[in-house]
Formats: sequence, structure tokens, C-alpha cells
Amino acid sequence: GLPGNQTSPHRHSALLAQVKRAEQLRATSMRAPKGLRN
Repeated sequence: GLPGNQTSPHRHSALLAQVKRAEQLRATSMRAPKGLRN
């Protein structure tokens, strides 16, 4: 991650969770038919 995130571990973990969710969302949308994509 970015150097600024190292000062706040809690914020970093929250950011990590957000990225994980985004990746899961992308994976599901990729699996879904193109018509369902926003």
C-alpha cells in the first residue's frame, strides 16, 4: 500500500477489506452476463 497508510493500522485493515470487497464484486460481475453489468 501507500506509505501514508502505515501510520494507521486500523485504517489500513479497513482499506484492505474495501479492496477485498471490490475484488469480489469485480469477480462476480465478470462471471455474470454482460447484460447485468452496470
